[in-house]
Amino acid sequence: MKGVLEDGKALLKLPTLPFAATLEWSARLIKGWYGKAYWEKHVPFGSGTIRVNCLLNSPDVTAATMRFLLWHEYLHLYLQQFHTPKFRELEARWPGRIDADRELNTLSQRFGIAYW
Repeated sequence: MKGVLEDGKALLKLPTLPFAATLEWSARLIKGWYGKAYWEKHVPFGSGTIRVNCLLNSPDVTAATMRFLLWHEYLHLYLQQFHTPKFRELEARWPGRIDADRELNTLSQRFGIAYW
């Protein structure tokens, strides 16, 4: 996450990015999502929890894709928004976003998961 925040600072041209969040794996495989960000109203931006589906705890998922997923989930905490136009604009700045999206979109076929 530290590297993601460093890269994010450069992308957003900011001296620092707020981060007071917990990063954790899901306790079990979860159908339908790879990562989720949770925040509460009235907490500082960049605060909350990022939970990553333990399905991705695999050498078959590249580090570049994991970094993009963490960027995506961090943006939810940073903006305290869902998939708004502003969110999508900042998400699109991540180098390698298209390749990471492709990798995530084909995991069900590669892992042989029929129920996704």
